[in-house]
Order: sequence, then structure tokens, then C-alpha cells
Amino acid sequence: MNRNFTASFLAAAALLTSGAALAQDPPPPPAPAPGPGAATGSEKVTDGGPSAHSQVVGTFAITWFGVGDVPIAAAQGARQAVATPAVGARYWLNEKLGIDAGLGFSQKSGSTETVSGGTTVTTDQPSSTAFWLHVGVPLALAHAGNFTFLVTPELNYGSASGKIKGTPAMGMQPAGPDTDLSGSRILAGARAGAEIHFGFMGLRRLSLEGSVGLFYDSQSWKASSTQNGTEVSAKGSETIISTSSINQPWDFFRGNVAARYYF
Repeated sequence: MNRNFTASFLAAAALLTSGAALAQDPPPPPAPAPGPGAATGSEKVTDGGPSAHSQVVGTFAITWFGVGDVPIAAAQGARQAVATPAVGARYWLNEKLGIDAGLGFSQKSGSTETVSGGTTVTTDQPSSTAFWLHVGVPLALAHAGNFTFLVTPELNYGSASGKIKGTPAMGMQPAGPDTDLSGSRILAGARAGAEIHFGFMGLRRLSLEGSVGLFYDSQSWKASSTQNGTEVSAKGSETIISTSSINQPWDFFRGNVAARYYF
């Protein structure tokens, strides 16, 4: 009888063991392999993800390129400047190389009226039309988080033209000859600075760049008129090599700071 009891006990133990094994949860499936866009432990991830600069590669940004002072002659050949703000776009071809292109335009005209003894004389103010073309090649030297350190070789060209209308003396005719005004400027050099994306505010596509640079600046201007069949002209020129300068506090915003937004 002991033998039958032992056999029955062993059979019951085996049945309970197999039931407990069947009642256990199945083992978890193996983890899937990371996809091509997934981050791995070897990637450099800052501020919760890739740098702000890497996220704007292949996109356009509307940007401010500062104010170009285009020279133009004044009366008697003196030099004056036409402030020409330039706006344009930046496009990053890859994380290292980008392209800048901007254009500025300024046009001015006006007149004054003088009344004397019932006679009205209308005098045209000197007119001017100016263009400012900007081309640059930004080079990103390093970027991490919301910061990009870059150097930007650039070339700027400005051209201006205008006219001083000949006016008669009060109540007298005919008017004197018109004076044609012109001027041009070539500004070439390179800037070094940093672009800061507003990622800490949740606006990584909005950025602000501050920079300083070294430039070659060539300017010329001319005033000419025809009097009694003879051309009379006065002209001037100057060449400057210097770092970017800030003569007044607001000059910093005329060319040393640029705001842009990436789309």
C-alpha cells in the first residue's frame, strides 16, 4: 500500500508542476532593431535632440542683412550716402555650407513751393534711386544645442543715381541745366560670429546672429551737367580697409546683428 501511495504522490506532484509552468507568462519578444532615424548611444544629442542648426539644413530663412550706405554725389560734387536696407534669404546646402542673397532698394523725390508777389515757383528736391546687392557664403565651423559658430565671406555692391533739376531765379526763365548724380560702392570681406536659435523658448526656427568682420571698401561718386554745350563735372573716390565699426549705439543693428526665421 505504501508503494501505491508513493506512486500516486509522485503523479500528483508532476501534474501540479506542469500546470504551474503552463500558467506562467510567455517570455517577452526581442527588442526590434533601431530604424535609420533612431538615435543610438553613439550619436551626439544635445538639448533633448539634434542641434537646432542641423534641423534647419535644407530650409530657407528670411533674413535681415543690414543697411548699406550707397554713396551719391551732392551739389558741387560733395559726397552723401543713401541708406538702403537689405533683406533676403539664407539656405543651408548641408550642415557646413550655406548661401546668402539679399537686395535693398531706396527711392526719394520731392518738391518745395515758394510764393512771392503772387508768383509761385516750384522747386524739385534732389532725387535719388539706390540699389544694394548682398551675396554671402556662410560656413558653419561648429554647432551644438542652440548655438552655431560661423564665418561668412561676403560681397556687397551698391549703385545710386539721381538728379538735381535746374531752377530759374525767382520769376526768371529759363531754368538752369540739370545736374546728374551717381555713385557706386564695393564692400568685400568676411564676418565671424555666432547664430543663436531661440530653442530655449521653443522657437528653434527663429534665430539672431551677431558678428564682426574685416572689409575692403571702395566708393566713388560724380556730379555732372552740360552748360553751353560743355560738360562740367566733379567727382571723388575713397578706399578703406578696416574692421566693422560702431560709431553710434544703433550702428550695431545696421549690420552687426541679423535676425532670421527658417521655414
